[in-house]
Amino acid sequence: MTKFISKCANLHIIIKPGIPAQPITGAHATPTISVKFQDGVANVEDEELIVKMKAHPGFNSDFISAEEEAPDPYAYMRSETEPTHVMHEMKYGQPVNRTAPPVKKELPIEIRKMVQDQATLIAKQMLPGMVKEVLGALAKESAGSKVEEIKPKVANPKVVAPKADLMSSTAAPELASTTITADKETGKAKDK
Repeated sequence: MTKFISKCANLHIIIKPGIPAQPITGAHATPTISVKFQDGVANVEDEELIVKMKAHPGFNSDFISAEEEAPDPYAYMRSETEPTHVMHEMKYGQPVNRTAPPVKKELPIEIRKMVQDQATLIAKQMLPGMVKEVLGALAKESAGSKVEEIKPKVANPKVVAPKADLMSSTAAPELASTTITADKETGKAKDK
């Protein structure tokens, strides 16, 4: 089986055109031999058809042959077979919301490879400094934890501040003689 990839999403290659039946002369119809690409890809299994596809004048210009796992080199430039659907939400005769699928933005393989190579080069330049920085931070952290382990741990006594007695004569002499009780029937507080 051979995989063919096309620049066009719905390319139709005619290998041999069909001839309609001619009942007057008694000639039978001959079917068309063709290959139809779906979303830019056609998988051909017939060896005779593969040879004819490679001999076609559009081979290596309109379509190419590729390995089964190979990425699609024309995916970034091929338009979708289904048109984009822009939907408008209407409320009381007025458009309220507009939804559309995101625009497909894909870079060509050459540019993606160039960007990936540049990113690898920059990463190689940055890596030694990053390693030194991380190792230095780890060394400081491990040295700090060793010092804490060596120090004897002293339990800090909990210091509690004495509570001020608001009802004492020193805090409020006028309130010291006042007693607050609750009325049993109403549940309201009253002074005595």
